[in-house]
Amino acid sequence: MVSTSDVGLDPTAEERCERIAGGAVKPDQDDGTYNLNRASVAVLRAMAKTVGSSLKDQIAELLGVAVKPKYPGEYWNGDTKRLREDAWVSWWPQLPSPVPTLHLVIDVEGVKLGLFGSFQQDGGKGFPAKVRAELTDNEPEGTRWISWGAKTTGGPGDESAMFSLLGRQAPTADLTSREAFEAWTRETVELLAPAFEQLLGNAIAPEPDEPVTPPAPAEDGRDLHALKRAFLAETGYPSERDRRMNAARREFAAMLAPGTLPSTPMDQLRRVVASLYGSPGNQSILLSKLRDGGDEVHSTFLRGIDYLLWDTVDDVATRIDRVLTDEALALPGFKEAVIMKLLAVAHPEQFIPVFPYRGDNGKASLLKAMDQPLPGLNLSAGEQQVQSNDTLRALTEPLFPGDPWGQMAFLYWVKEREDATGADLDDVAAAEVDRLGDAAEDLNLPRSFLEEVANLLVGDRQVVFYGPPGTGKTFVAQRLAEALAAEEEQRMLVQFHPSSTYEDFFEGFRPGQSPQGGISYSLVDGPLRIMAERARTDPRRRPHVLIIDEINRANLAKVLGELLFLLEYRDREIRPLYRPDEAFSLPENLWIIGTMNTADRSIATVDAALRRRFQFVPFVPDDREDNPIAGLLRRWLAANEEPEWVADLVDGTNQRLRKELGGDHLLLGPSYFMKKGLNRDALAGIWRYQIEPLVDDIFFGSSTAKDFRFDVLWRAYGPSQEDG
Repeated sequence: MVSTSDVGLDPTAEERCERIAGGAVKPDQDDGTYNLNRASVAVLRAMAKTVGSSLKDQIAELLGVAVKPKYPGEYWNGDTKRLREDAWVSWWPQLPSPVPTLHLVIDVEGVKLGLFGSFQQDGGKGFPAKVRAELTDNEPEGTRWISWGAKTTGGPGDESAMFSLLGRQAPTADLTSREAFEAWTRETVELLAPAFEQLLGNAIAPEPDEPVTPPAPAEDGRDLHALKRAFLAETGYPSERDRRMNAARREFAAMLAPGTLPSTPMDQLRRVVASLYGSPGNQSILLSKLRDGGDEVHSTFLRGIDYLLWDTVDDVATRIDRVLTDEALALPGFKEAVIMKLLAVAHPEQFIPVFPYRGDNGKASLLKAMDQPLPGLNLSAGEQQVQSNDTLRALTEPLFPGDPWGQMAFLYWVKEREDATGADLDDVAAAEVDRLGDAAEDLNLPRSFLEEVANLLVGDRQVVFYGPPGTGKTFVAQRLAEALAAEEEQRMLVQFHPSSTYEDFFEGFRPGQSPQGGISYSLVDGPLRIMAERARTDPRRRPHVLIIDEINRANLAKVLGELLFLLEYRDREIRPLYRPDEAFSLPENLWIIGTMNTADRSIATVDAALRRRFQFVPFVPDDREDNPIAGLLRRWLAANEEPEWVADLVDGTNQRLRKELGGDHLLLGPSYFMKKGLNRDALAGIWRYQIEPLVDDIFFGSSTAKDFRFDVLWRAYGPSQEDG
């Protein structure tokens, strides 16, 4: 039997296709469903890839020939970004003569499996018609010709005919179990096997005068030029940032030129290592050595760079290996990533700016994403770097001639697509669903509110949630960060307090034990520098979120120092206090969410310069109808089937507080009361141990506090029946 233990047909697949077909399929007709449809397309494509890779060997066994799976792009028409309304996987026979593919399609009509005469299978545009002519009146019993594909690709005046395949069709709902799909697939392929053998025997070929589509340069049959068009459409490459990176490379290359290298100051060489044109990662060991090592270290570094970049006797791989191992050329921290950055800066005609070989962002992972073989394990580090670079360069140079930065960006973009569609179906579905919508549902907040905050972060990169205690500021910040930055390494939370310092938040010297047993001090990165490094070195430029809880509890001028400048000018650099010879900037994809408790310290006391750099989002349970916090408790109670009178009592109390205080900054937040199993006794306990101490502090020394005792408020705002 065909094992489908790794195969799954999403029971919602047909519904997703219908939803896409019934909604916006092009950006210019978006009615609020286009991005939701894109997410559905991603899930469908992921499912197709799971099916294709899992059944590859079994399909090959049934057909008697090696096959390679191929999958669709996101769009029917990449120029107009018209979304496709189906999902498919095609198993291509690995034969020199053009023969049909085995094609599985899932669309609004169900699941279709059959032989398809793809004109891309080296058969020319007349090939599908030849296949149909060959098999018409020779259809195996139990099979028929089935139409599939969009009636129009969305291009101006483009009304293409639908495709057809010879096979069988079934409702998606009948094939959602592994056993049913397994049996149906095997039966269908066995029925089609004689027709496939007939086509192999006849070896259908195109007419000599018909144009033949050249094979794609990628070994897996992908059309790299089509991928390039999709990359350009999706990313808008080249952006202003891309142009700035290339300008930095030209500046750095001038510093490394043979005639100027000996006179280039050490602080400029440190800048080449650590700043712009990609990042080789955290190079604190090398940078510290260059800063503190004196003339001898400077001479060794210059000698190593000169040999690496400009020696004409040894080949590049040998030069890389020698700089790594030769005592006359090597330095602590002068490792592969820095070596490859220097080569990429000085020799853009040969090296792409992908610096490590191993790891998630290394050349080996990109080779796997492009289905290319890895260099042998017996090769040296230099040989592995050069061979992998040459393979990647050969693939991308025809697409981006003379543009190594574009080649790098394209490779990482392809890898991101491969990572998404190569994961387990459940993982992909979880990643591609509306994460912002899920967060809104979890938080009982309107999606529009979270969208508004997300848009503020996209545009301004810094926001502060402010309001009285118990309004869920920190909880919402954490859940929103999870929605915006899916991986744990993309998020961090730090809490400020009156003793917080610049050294705690950004970087500072910390004591430790020296090898001799004494005390030594080393420069240690703080949360901001750590997150900035993660964001800067992320090849996919995903957002990274730093949450600063209780941001107003610290002396902000003391904690931020010269960093305050970067919060407003993300495209500029500063010279940090402890590394004045090393430029530092805040990457655009590092976002900051602060929280501020107005019961502890009013927003009015925040420095005006800081207020100008942050967007302030109120978390105040006031009476405005458009305030999502005001109705949060009532929505939570309804969703959890808790008594509505709890919200009535809290609202009534807040009305009294507002009247007494003349403002909203000390109202009761909903978080105190978002607990299951609430009744009079449970609420009385919350009031006695959390609310009354707060009220006593607010009205310290005043008899007004007695008006906010639980029994008083229960009589005024509680339900008519105490059991609620």
